[in-house]
Amino acid sequence: MDFITRYAIDKCADDRSKPFRIWSVGCASGHETWSLAMSLTAAQLSNHVILGTDVSEQAITNARLGQYDQRQYSLIPQNCQQFVYPLITKNAGNELSMADTSSKVERSINTQFDWQVAPALRPYVSFALHNVIEQKSPTSHLQNVIICQNMLLYFRKFDQRDILAWLSEQCAVEGYIILAPGEGVVLAPFEYAPYCAPTSECVAKN
Repeated sequence: MDFITRYAIDKCADDRSKPFRIWSVGCASGHETWSLAMSLTAAQLSNHVILGTDVSEQAITNARLGQYDQRQYSLIPQNCQQFVYPLITKNAGNELSMADTSSKVERSINTQFDWQVAPALRPYVSFALHNVIEQKSPTSHLQNVIICQNMLLYFRKFDQRDILAWLSEQCAVEGYIILAPGEGVVLAPFEYAPYCAPTSECVAKN
């Protein structure tokens, strides 16, 4: 996440005329997609477009809601928690309006609430139903970053290579494809330069 944010800051500093585009393939709950929006917005970036796609219609429906339980909320970095608000109490008959900004009240009851992303993030994020194996792009724009961690493991080796080759066509020059550790081994070395991080494997399009 930090790597993508730093790259977005540098890219936007070089060219403010084009939006910084991110595609999360197999976005599932959508939390990764929303977290990216939080991170970029917290960094004072406003010219970004983030797309989350999944093959499951139910996953897309849930992702659009942008909701978190208490455990999931606790995993959101401190500087990004400003973009998540209390939704409802888990105790019947005990509700809190999202408009209530009293820090004292929130501190006393925040362990009893589910949470929802702030409306301010929604202009930057969209979700769409998409099956990556069909190799039909959900957007006409090239992406600065494509994230598909832990998605390739569901496919056979030769399908993995075909999917990555196709994703490389959707990635802008100097853009990145973010994979889980070890997933980039099927990429041709002359197409991408690897960049390894502790919890992911990033490959840069030359």
